[in-house]
Amino acid sequence: MFDYDSLKKTATQLITKFGTSATITRDSGRRFNPATGHYFTGLTESFSVKAVRTQFNAFEKAGDNIKDDDIRLLVQSGVTAPIINDTLTFDSVTYRVMSVATESPSGTDVFYDIQCRS
Repeated sequence: MFDYDSLKKTATQLITKFGTSATITRDSGRRFNPATGHYFTGLTESFSVKAVRTQFNAFEKAGDNIKDDDIRLLVQSGVTAPIINDTLTFDSVTYRVMSVATESPSGTDVFYDIQCRS
């Protein structure tokens, strides 16, 4: 059986070496305050990751899902799995995560291929 953990390690090393820092921010939902008896929102969680910017190919751009200003990022695994509607700050620009493809052979998340929109 193939050791996908070594593949994950290699992908993380390459993304770390050639990528740059990015921040994933997620709305952490609503919480209950027992002192007031009310729910409150506006809480966020932030995760620091490394990411590499790549390009969409002509076939991918031919469909309706990819807009001209969308960017594609390869993000390291092991910190958090990005989800749709997270925000991702990369090169001082904040993007909304539109789609996430997880490269995950045999259940080992190697990296995340993310479509982002400003």
